[in-house]
Amino acid sequence: MPHVNKHYRAFISYSHKDAKWAKWLHKGLEQYHVPIDAYPQDKKLKEDGAKRSRRLTPVFRDRDELPASGSLADTIQEALEASENLIVLCSPNSAASQYVNAEIEIFRGLRPENDQKVYALIVDGDPPACFPAALTAGGAEPIAADAREEGDGKADAKLKLIAGMLGVGFDRLKQREAKRQRNRLMAMVAVVSVVAVMTSFLALWALKAEQEATKQKEVAVEQREKAVEAEKVAVEEREKAVESEKVAVEERGKAVESEKVAVEERKKAELAAEKEKLAAEKEKEAKELAEKQRELAVQSEKEAKTVLLFFNDKVMAAARPKQQDGGLGINATIREAIDAAEPQISKAFADQPKVEATIRSAIGTSYWYLGEAKNAIPQLKRALALRVKALGQKDPDTLKSMRILATSYRRAGMHEEALELRERTLELEKEQLGPKHVDTLTAASNLANSYREAGRFKEALVLYEETLRLRKEVLGPEEPDTISSIGNLAAIYVSMGRNEEALPIRKEVLKLFTKVQGSDHPDTLTSMQNLANSYDIAGLEKEAQALHEETLKLRIKVQGEEHPDTLRAKYNMANTFINAGLLKEAVSLHEKTMKSMIEVLGGRHRDTVGAMNSLAYSYWKLGRLAESEKTYIELIAIQKEQNGTDFRYYYTQSLLGEVLTDMKKYPDAEPVLLEGYKGMEKTVPKNDLGRSQLRFAIERLVDLYGKWGKPDKVKSWQQKYEAIKASDPATKAPKK
Repeated sequence: MPHVNKHYRAFISYSHKDAKWAKWLHKGLEQYHVPIDAYPQDKKLKEDGAKRSRRLTPVFRDRDELPASGSLADTIQEALEASENLIVLCSPNSAASQYVNAEIEIFRGLRPENDQKVYALIVDGDPPACFPAALTAGGAEPIAADAREEGDGKADAKLKLIAGMLGVGFDRLKQREAKRQRNRLMAMVAVVSVVAVMTSFLALWALKAEQEATKQKEVAVEQREKAVEAEKVAVEEREKAVESEKVAVEERGKAVESEKVAVEERKKAELAAEKEKLAAEKEKEAKELAEKQRELAVQSEKEAKTVLLFFNDKVMAAARPKQQDGGLGINATIREAIDAAEPQISKAFADQPKVEATIRSAIGTSYWYLGEAKNAIPQLKRALALRVKALGQKDPDTLKSMRILATSYRRAGMHEEALELRERTLELEKEQLGPKHVDTLTAASNLANSYREAGRFKEALVLYEETLRLRKEVLGPEEPDTISSIGNLAAIYVSMGRNEEALPIRKEVLKLFTKVQGSDHPDTLTSMQNLANSYDIAGLEKEAQALHEETLKLRIKVQGEEHPDTLRAKYNMANTFINAGLLKEAVSLHEKTMKSMIEVLGGRHRDTVGAMNSLAYSYWKLGRLAESEKTYIELIAIQKEQNGTDFRYYYTQSLLGEVLTDMKKYPDAEPVLLEGYKGMEKTVPKNDLGRSQLRFAIERLVDLYGKWGKPDKVKSWQQKYEAIKASDPATKAPKK
């Protein structure tokens, strides 16, 4: 019999139709940090609170906690017994659920009447109809938190539950939440204070340097005065020597000796003058350095305060109540806060280009992480223009802006712009840092990636090989960047249709990353994924499926169920099911993965769009043609919105035309297939894979006219097919 070996802070009882609410509450409780002074001043309650963790973990929710096998009833029984509190999600669904009623009865039966910590949370419906019967046993209607918009709202309803679980008043807990927000603001003020202290230190250091230079000047002046005096003595001695030479030969000898002394003194005087000159130069340099340091310190402090003030007043202010000092409401998102702040930047920093560039770069990067590369590009372009004007093209901050903007171009499908900017970045990095600097090597690797994506495989291969050689020389053979370069070499081999050469390299990359980074590191998991993909290409279905499954298992363990890398692993696993002929399993996993991607990444993220393409293809393979048609139509609209009419747009049109042909919608299929072919002919990459894809587009037209009964058009398109096939060195390539 399975056993629950945990002590739970709460057990969430709900109907699985309300699973969305249960996930929200489970996440909210486990991520909540109990304020350190949340408990009352009463000594006993304070002592009890001190024994508690400041986190409300763990919380039991059956879908996350139940084992894969064993008696579920026994597991639920033990979990209820191990839980301090029972939270019931109240709705018409849970009111009708025999399992929810049973869980309430079991929990109450396990505890004396004075220790039955049962809390109700209304998520749908109206009381008392939404309450399970077991909750109202005895005739009393329970006091419940109401998460609906017309009730307490999500935030206050969650705080009411937490207040009940902690045994503190709701108002007290809400006040502590407000206090915690104030404390965060005070911490930010403390950072500014530290900057001010550092500025004072730099000013003190500059003053000390100036005093030292003054002291050296005084010493030099004193030595010069001594030298002048010595020169006077020498002149007197020389005059005496000349006069004595007339009197006697003996006196001439004394004069010669005096002359020697005079020469020596002149040398000393010249040396003193040179020292004085050096002292003056050092004094000037010290003053210039001190002034520069003061200016930098003042400017850094000013910029830090300006940036902090902007984000405090324009971004963080979004969480204030609506219409109050720029507030958007307490539930405002980061995206909403950024959108609201962006239009105010140009006006606020018209005379501060470096500050404006810093803020726009931060906002552009935020859009980039939100999967909205097109929104990021205008911000990053403006930041780059400002830095070029204020700092010059070769400044490190300018080069960093160029790298980020190029990556955003690539994410937005603007490959030509990305490639052009990466070529310019690499040229400047080499000129400024040298060909072996780590930043230069990163720029070279990025440019090689753009060459590969543009189908310029030979140029990509040369640059990948040169980057790998230099990284081995500069960083060593087992440094992570060097290992990544080895992996890049395998990737270009795959793109060139040389998977048989890539396969052993990817095995070696996995071995190296496992040794250097460990078996659970994300780099290691990515190398596992790449090796599994090569197994797929080689037709090694068993090896591919096993490695995909192992990768997915580790992704879930290390990064969690909904991490973007985990979702991509699920996407690859579903594609492996397709290759193995497990179409139902592929469709099921694709549907679940795409739903999660929409929730986590958004419906317009490139990974979500890729998953949509694979789902449409899976529907087609399974014969669910109407669903395939609908998904392809949605995908085409998104592709056109994001990247215009590029190759991917026309290729998807060709795939949609094939689905329409199988649905016998011949008049609808013809214009879609023709437009897809003509667009592909103009935009397809000029390489082996591109020619193969164009050949498949013609195959679809031949198939259409054959099924439609139009032999003349079959013949015409068959001739085009044969012409392209004759120029295509690829003998076999996957159709989709």
